[in-house]
Amino acid sequence: MKTLAEIASTVPNLRPLKPGLWQLINPCRIRGFVVAAGFQTDLDTVPRLPFLYTIFKGRTVRAAILHDWLLYSGFPRSYADKMFLAEMRVEHVPFYYRYPIFWAVRLNSGWITLKKFISPWS
Repeated sequence: MKTLAEIASTVPNLRPLKPGLWQLINPCRIRGFVVAAGFQTDLDTVPRLPFLYTIFKGRTVRAAILHDWLLYSGFPRSYADKMFLAEMRVEHVPFYYRYPIFWAVRLNSGWITLKKFISPWS
């Protein structure tokens, strides 16, 4: 398992586009996948219920980017969700946050369509 220092040195460079939407400045490698520069993500898609949103939003970056990239690339949602959970463990997200975040994203991403993704090459 990676140390926190190793993870910190590999945090993707993001720039905000608008509230809730970020763009990857440089390509980054996460779990063997290369996420292209210009890719846009909302990071972790948790329900916008104030209590849940405050507790869970922003606790993971790499896992959230990977999850959105896998969905955008056409991987099955079940695979993207498994990789999301695994990467949160690598990022040292404590289990008492990791599993609620996983289930919040799992439930919420079922209601989100891939239309929200804008092609990074457009």
